[in-house]
This record gives sequence, C-alpha cells and structure tokens, in this order.
Amino acid sequence: MPKPSALPRWATDALAKVTEPLSGLKDLGWNPGDAPTAQHLNWLFNNIYKWAQYLNGLTAEVLTWTAAHTFNAGISSTGIGDVPGGLFTGGGHEDGASSAAPGLMAMGGPDMYGVIGEGGGGAPGGGFTGGEDGGIGVTGQGTGAALGGSFTGGPDGGGGVRGQGAGNGAGVTGQGSGTGAGGHFTGSFSDNSPGLVATGGGTFGPGMRVAGAGTGPAMYIDSGRIQFLTDAPDSDEGFSNALTSKNFSKAQASILTGTGVLEGFNIEAVTNPSPEVLHVDFVSNMASSNYSVVVTSGNTAGHILSHTNKTASGFDIRGKTLAGADVLFNAAGIYVDFHVNGAQ
Repeated sequence: MPKPSALPRWATDALAKVTEPLSGLKDLGWNPGDAPTAQHLNWLFNNIYKWAQYLNGLTAEVLTWTAAHTFNAGISSTGIGDVPGGLFTGGGHEDGASSAAPGLMAMGGPDMYGVIGEGGGGAPGGGFTGGEDGGIGVTGQGTGAALGGSFTGGPDGGGGVRGQGAGNGAGVTGQGSGTGAGGHFTGSFSDNSPGLVATGGGTFGPGMRVAGAGTGPAMYIDSGRIQFLTDAPDSDEGFSNALTSKNFSKAQASILTGTGVLEGFNIEAVTNPSPEVLHVDFVSNMASSNYSVVVTSGNTAGHILSHTNKTASGFDIRGKTLAGADVLFNAAGIYVDFHVNGAQ
C-alpha cells in the first residue's frame, strides 16, 4: 500500500476548541445515543494527527531498541558526514550471564555472509572500537562454509574493515575454531592490493598482535613469504626482538662446485669468470653495495673464504688454502656457503 501523501491535520490552530475527556469516559467510551462534544472529538482527531506526525518522521529519530527485531529484507545503512551508518554497543555481563552481549551479531547462512562492509572513497566499510575492559570491537563467527564477516575495501583507499583498540581492548580479534581460521584476508590479484593492512600507533602500539594458544603457532604464512614495503631502519637505529626489512637474510646458498646451488634463494647464477673467482648474481638486487656477506667453506676443510667486489647485483668469492694457495673454484667438490643481509 502506498504511503498517503497528506497527514490528517486537525484542530492545530491555537483557537481550536480541544478538551481532553475525563478518565472514565476514556475507559468506557461513548454509548449508543450519546452525542460527543466537538471539544472531545477535536482532542481525539488532534491526537491521531500528532501520532501520524511522529510516525511520519520516525526515520529521522534516534531510536533505542529494547527488544530483538527481525528484518527479513535486510538492513541498508549509509553514514552522513561524520555520522556512522550504524553504531552497535555491546552489553556487559548482567544477571550472572556467562558472556557479554555483543553489539552486533550477524550469522551467515548457506553461501551467504553474516555482514558485508564495503568501503567508499576514503571511508572504511566498518569501524569497530574495542571497549576499555577488553571488549571486542567486532566478532564474526562463520557457519559451515559461510564467513562470519566479509569486508571489501573501496577503490580509493577505503579499508574493508578498520579496528582500533582502546585501553586493553583489541580493535579486531580473530579466534579459530576446529579447522576454521580466526580471520581470513585475501589480497586482490588484479591490482596487488593487500588483504590486510595493520598500522601501529604511538611509539609502541603494534599494528597487529598475533598470539598462539596452547601449542599452536602464533602465525601461519601459507604463501611462503612476508614482504616489507616500508623503508629500512637506519644503521644507528636500535631495536630488540624485532623483525625489520634489514635484519634477515636477503640471499642464501649452499654451493658445491661442479654441481651448482644445492639449496638457497635469490640466486640468479653462480659462475667462474676465472679459476680463483666464484661470482654470484642476485635475482632481486640489493639497494646498494653496502650490504654484508658471510661466507664459509661449508663441508670443505682447509679453506679460508672471503667476499670482494660487491655491487648491488652480486659479488665475488675468493679463497686461500691453509698453505696460502688460491682456491680454484673451477675444480669440482668444493663446498661454499653464504648468506647476505642488508637493504633491498
């Protein structure tokens, strides 16, 4: 049924004769043969008009829902200016409840997501702030093959989901169950966009904290690599128990002359420009020649090896025997191990 175009306005002028009936008349109403007064009818129709006014503007009101509601057609909510499209606040432990009530609970059905948040422009698809006492900003629990929540970033830098912790509360937390992952973030293959961006705050605020439970590992890396996109720390910058783009190996190899590279990575080629020189070329170059190389003689006893002629694309290895003669790398059966650290 279409919405009426006009409200039933009645007795709105200040001079209108409006009198509220007594409580007894409200209880019993009029009897057959009664003649209602104009003042009472004006009061009745005026109240009907006021309620129609209220219901007509209900969508612009700030409402507090005190009971559960079911929306079979779903909910679509768009933020305006600095006002979010939706604000959901969880309740604490009350009346001996075993768990706190979540601000928003969305359960995915077969092949359906519980929540979909799509960022637009620079705005995130969802913003969830944890409570001061460890309250979680958002909890998503998948059912069957359906995800608990799916958040897709916008094309202009809008994050699919952004969680900002407050106090000791985590902005976003993911807890796996059975073989299900606590969180699943997949980057886009078409434009190399990351599945997850975690930005630290202040001096010591981590962008992401990963903690293992029981004997479980803190993190699995299924793709086999972690890539650092930020600048490397300066040479005089100190840190402890931290992994940066400088302090792990950028190239590594175990070589057996006459056979080649037995194991390693980032090695384009190993050649003999002369018998006493073993030259190494990188697949991905270093930032400059100011990197460090550690070379050892592996399983070959009696050789002292060193590196020389470093460039961004590779370096040379030379060696001496204990008798002072050059190691001739064009001979088979000589083991050489090395690893490279520095900025790329």
